Amino acid sequence: MFDAVTVEQAAQIIAGQVVCDDVPATDGQRLDVQLGMRRRCVVAVPPVLEVLVGSLSIFWMQPPKTTSETGYRLELQRVAMKLATW
Repeated sequence: MFDAVTVEQAAQIIAGQVVCDDVPATDGQRLDVQLGMRRRCVVAVPPVLEVLVGSLSIFWMQPPKTTSETGYRLELQRVAMKLATW
């Protein structure tokens, strides 16, 4: 999960924040790069500080509009919380 994020982004994910950025196209071995993904959002599961079980990610080939991405961030965090209660 942390092989393609910066230390700052990893800290934000561990803190339960949704991190969205452009997919770094520098590593052609990664599946997301091979599939042509250009934008991603990642959140910890559960999105709670100091309780990290895994992560949930969504990717786009065409980046969404800023207003749409805000909605996706909220929904991604909601889904991560729901996964944590299963």
